[in-house]
Amino acid sequence: MAVSPHSTTDDLPSGSRKRPASPDGQSELDASTTSTQPHPDTHKRVKVVHDDAEVQISTPVVPAPLQSTPGFLSALPDMPMDILEEIFVHCDPETLICIARANKAFCRLLQSSGLEHVWREAFASHEDIPYAPQDWTPIKWAGLLFGGKCCQRCLSPCDAVSFGILARVCAPCIRMYMVQSPYRKFRSGYELQLDGYRLFIPTAVIYRRCQDSSSYMEAITFTTQPALDFFHSQLDDHAGTADEEMDCLWEMLEKFRYDRDHTLYAEQWQKAKLREANPTEARETKPVIQTSGYSAYDDWTPRTDWMGGVLETGHDAYEVQ
Repeated sequence: MAVSPHSTTDDLPSGSRKRPASPDGQSELDASTTSTQPHPDTHKRVKVVHDDAEVQISTPVVPAPLQSTPGFLSALPDMPMDILEEIFVHCDPETLICIARANKAFCRLLQSSGLEHVWREAFASHEDIPYAPQDWTPIKWAGLLFGGKCCQRCLSPCDAVSFGILARVCAPCIRMYMVQSPYRKFRSGYELQLDGYRLFIPTAVIYRRCQDSSSYMEAITFTTQPALDFFHSQLDDHAGTADEEMDCLWEMLEKFRYDRDHTLYAEQWQKAKLREANPTEARETKPVIQTSGYSAYDDWTPRTDWMGGVLETGHDAYEVQ
């Protein structure tokens, strides 16, 4: 059979019928499609337009970085001298030492002869600080007290100053460069114990724990060989009899009284400073000493020597063994 060019049903499968054309065909197709597929969201985001004022308010303000001025601190020594003096006069000696160690300009300025009165007034306004000994300038004395906590010999850590020899020296260096004070018995029968030399010549003391007790501190007195030779030569040259020997001892005792009193006062001041710097150690050590039955009265209070002089067992250096 010939195919009619006008036939439209031959291409369809068998059993199917052609949908009649109707003007509502497209609408039915749209309806069926809508029922099987989700309805797309037709809402659009609202466009918000910000003006310049709102943008400036909402933007966080970033602070501009600080610009350093080169050489600003170096200009401080160039300030008028009267202003610097007014500032320095209100400082204590420890603060002045810190300023002098800040840079070379301040070091030269505070070491100049024009500011010697600043150091004198600093010590005068702080009477609790020990005064400078004889032949010592205030700035040199302040350097020993506050200049640094290191041994002057080996530069190892050293918290305490040995005021008997006016130096900050650690216990190993004391043992190496000094000699122990010997025991001596006089013609009159009096005996000079090891720590008794502190009444007559410069000495340094090392405190170490005894091996049989953890709370008792043993004091070992050291001195320099020239000072020890001078002491014995004075006795040998001017002491013929027992009375002359005692007179020579009393004379040497009076000559050394100023240095001895200065040493005692400086040691008491240093003890208070060390206790303030280490309050925890003091609280932990006190119960141990009390429970052991040892009284610290002999170590922390003055006691009378056989000649009537006052001895103070100050803490010059420690050596724990």
